[in-house]
Amino acid sequence: MPFDDERRFLELVYQRHYSNLLDSWLQARRSGAPVAYPTGFYLQQNWKDVLNGLNDLQLGSNDGLGQNSHHGGVYDGNPVTALYGASAAEAFPQQGGVDLNWNVGFLNSPRLPVMNGGAEAGMPANGCVPQSQPQIRNLRNVEAFGCEDSLIIQGKGLPSVGDNRREFQREHKKLPRLDDWLHVMRRSSVVNVDGVHSPRRPCSQLSPLKHDYLLDFEWYIYNIAKDQHGCRILQRKFDEGKPHEVDMIVNAIINHVGELMVNPFGNYLMQKLLEVCTEEQRMKILIVLTKDPAELIRISLNTHGTRAVQKLIETLKTPPQIALVISALQPGFLDLIKDLNGNHVVQRCLQSLAPEDNKFIFDAAAEHCVDIATHRHGCCVLQRCIGHATGEHQAKLVAEISANGLFLAQDAFGNYVVQYILDLKSPSATATLASQFKGHYVNLSTQKFSSNVVEKCLKVFGEEYRAQIIVELLSVSRFDQLLQDPYANYVIQSALGNSKGSLHAALVEAIHPHAAILRTSPYCKRIFSRTLLRK
Repeated sequence: MPFDDERRFLELVYQRHYSNLLDSWLQARRSGAPVAYPTGFYLQQNWKDVLNGLNDLQLGSNDGLGQNSHHGGVYDGNPVTALYGASAAEAFPQQGGVDLNWNVGFLNSPRLPVMNGGAEAGMPANGCVPQSQPQIRNLRNVEAFGCEDSLIIQGKGLPSVGDNRREFQREHKKLPRLDDWLHVMRRSSVVNVDGVHSPRRPCSQLSPLKHDYLLDFEWYIYNIAKDQHGCRILQRKFDEGKPHEVDMIVNAIINHVGELMVNPFGNYLMQKLLEVCTEEQRMKILIVLTKDPAELIRISLNTHGTRAVQKLIETLKTPPQIALVISALQPGFLDLIKDLNGNHVVQRCLQSLAPEDNKFIFDAAAEHCVDIATHRHGCCVLQRCIGHATGEHQAKLVAEISANGLFLAQDAFGNYVVQYILDLKSPSATATLASQFKGHYVNLSTQKFSSNVVEKCLKVFGEEYRAQIIVELLSVSRFDQLLQDPYANYVIQSALGNSKGSLHAALVEAIHPHAAILRTSPYCKRIFSRTLLRK
């Protein structure tokens, strides 16, 4: 990922709670007013580096510091307390080997002023600790940028974070680990061991503390799911197969599955999720995707979304799931089958669903066979439809295509569908096509696309229909023109190769009078090969 993209990702994580804290903190320190250390879940360790860097510049080695404004008391080292208030400490204890107090000792650093311990240390009523005013030396070389999209300090004494990739990588490692999030969420009673909202306290009745924390977790998962590295981390969580963690992640992204499916990285996460999720979770995803009738079609037409939808179709198992997908795809069938990305979704249905479930495809393909057969992508999918159809569905498709055989044979894409029908060697389809082509073989032989169809007829037709073709070719007044035609000469070669007896002899006899003139023609050289004429 380019560095600018990585930096934007880091800044995105920062800006939710802390977009303007740095600017206000510096202004307060410059004015000499008592201020509190900015604290929070995401930035505890980063504030330590910022403040120590400022102390290196002697921006205020002895200035006064007050109690934390977030929770009305001295910061206790717990990031949950810092972000959500003192009452959160009980809800989010240090458990299971996960150290939530990852910046313990921060405020007692020898490089920072010492915080007094609240009332026992004689804290004034206003919560501020009186100390000497800061001694600030030379602020001209320092600029502070405190905006919604940036947490950068520049100055001669500090390196520029934006210009140093290694510095970013160090900062990126200080983001809360996914394991920490999952552990805290599980211990917080916001979710139970299965990852579902506690039945004792529905989500709508959660306290503001826990509700905000849940929203933060969802926001965190949703954003790292769209990041190249974060997406891989989440996929590894799915591979580990811990049901409660998978369920927590599913609940965090469930309202964004459509957006993730079309995301360059999120679509891989969705594919992995669809492989490991339970049937209940898959049903939740389907309900979200099919709530808007056009949503699944839109995703299927997307370069990234088509892969996720194909994976979804592969993993469908129950009739209700299949019914939801069919009802969503059916209105946009023509758009899908003629689209570069969408046609693969239709093909995946043909491969993964039972013939009776694909009835909507077979019926629509038969109804719109000419429109589909004459399209670049549609002609390929139509052949797949014929191949996967059985019984009356296949018979209906073949009959509709054969009825339009003469027109389709002359089309750049339709001719491939007609050749596919001929290869089936269906007696009824062969008879229908032969009756349509009768009297048109010479004209068809001189066209770029239909000449391929005539060659196919010479290979698959029986003796009766094959003889009909050769007789029409020999009846031309200027047979030498057919021999020199850039397309018809290939038809003559096929006629020589697929005929025998009197028909073959008649062809050879018609060719010999023109041998002296035509041997040098670029289109006639192969006609005069000994193999074809000797037969």
